Amino acid sequence: MFISRYDGKVYKYIDPDHADYHLVLSEDIKNGREPGGSVIELQWHHCEWTNHPYYAASLLKVMRRWWNPDKQGPVKWIDRLTADEIVLVNLKDNNKLTLMELVDKTSPSVPNDFDFVWVWVAKPQGFIEDTTWLTNDIIPAAQPMLRRSDGRRNINVNRNVITADTDITKLKMYSVKGELVRSIQPSRKQVALTAKLFPHYGMYLVVLETAGGKPATFNWIVPR
Repeated sequence: MFISRYDGKVYKYIDPDHADYHLVLSEDIKNGREPGGSVIELQWHHCEWTNHPYYAASLLKVMRRWWNPDKQGPVKWIDRLTADEIVLVNLKDNNKLTLMELVDKTSPSVPNDFDFVWVWVAKPQGFIEDTTWLTNDIIPAAQPMLRRSDGRRNINVNRNVITADTDITKLKMYSVKGELVRSIQPSRKQVALTAKLFPHYGMYLVVLETAGGKPATFNWIVPR
């Protein structure tokens, strides 16, 4: 979840982390170290402002995964991506409050989940918005940040440095129009994605390939 200006300046972002969900790796599910139906990814969906400047509402989508060696075909995974919760997010202090949630969160079958959400927040009498609450949190342009990963392997990101548990064999950067803007072959476990690698500021898709693994796609912001 991002708060940004039309000129591409990113003020702040809020990750969809949640104390009730423990993210695991797919290999741990396959090897029995984690149970089937474990969570591999969390993502915000259909984020909307409320009538209150400090609050937004969003769906929390949860990806669960099962390993089924008896499944027909080459792909043995069963995935379920559902909007498990409606969450109220305090944009000022990043606190989150679950307003509604699904009852069935364990079945491989997809239940009827939530869609599009709007929330009305009562404002205290005499409320006046603090006009500095966003300008003080602006993200420096020299520090591009990872926004999202697929959660399927050990890939760690610290600011603009990507580290994998196996060699990163290829990195491709695409514009939001799908145009390939750069491709590099690092052949090492750690790569720094500096702003110089991108033609200009904005949002990109970064596709990462590791030795022996499937490609992982990241949304990447290069602030102005």
